[in-house]
Amino acid sequence: MGKSASAPDPAATAFAQGTINEQTAKLQARLGNPDTYGPTGNVTHEWRPDDTVATTTSLSPGQQTIFDAVQGGEMTAAQRMQGILGSGVNTAGLNPYAGMPDYAMGGMQMNMPQAGPVQTGFDPGGQARTDFSTGQPLARQGTQDYGAQRKEVEDAIMGRVQGAYDRDRGALNSNLAAQGFNVNTQGYRNAADEMNRSLTDARMQAVLAGGQCDSGTAQAHSGGASSRARISTLKAAACATI
Repeated sequence: MGKSASAPDPAATAFAQGTINEQTAKLQARLGNPDTYGPTGNVTHEWRPDDTVATTTSLSPGQQTIFDAVQGGEMTAAQRMQGILGSGVNTAGLNPYAGMPDYAMGGMQMNMPQAGPVQTGFDPGGQARTDFSTGQPLARQGTQDYGAQRKEVEDAIMGRVQGAYDRDRGALNSNLAAQGFNVNTQGYRNAADEMNRSLTDARMQAVLAGGQCDSGTAQAHSGGASSRARISTLKAAACATI
């Protein structure tokens, strides 16, 4: 049997891995900082033996001229400002304040008036009210029961419709019986459903007409008109539409 290989030295393995990592980091740094060249100039890098880098930016002749002009202008402006601040302001050509005419100083307040004592107390005023007054009851525009008036219009319309419906239902039953349809047949149920839908439609029209009466009588009361005459007019108009 062959002899088994010995286990690697952990310290040597760690040192080798660290060396590889260091070399990889240096290579990535060089790859991440390439030299660049363009119409306005170039940027170059010089790597030293200790793996530090010196970056040099060189402008094109045109850009260098512009840069020098700007820097020179800023320097000139700074020197002029320093000269002005160092020499002070020449007031020889200004009229002295003491020589101004009297009317030029008229109305000018030359001193600070003495203020009164500062108030340190607090006046809470009168006692705060804690009750609530609802005032007088609101006046009603009228004493009429608009719901009852609306019901009168609906009843008037349905009283006219119901009689015609009962007569038509009786005639329908006679015709269906003569044709051999009794209450248990589908034909009888279809005819009865159609008749019931007609009555439902008439009832809905009565409800809508009653709503118009409700609104109309409210307007009549607000204008001072006779509510009974208004209801009679609405009844006649509503029934005329059925």
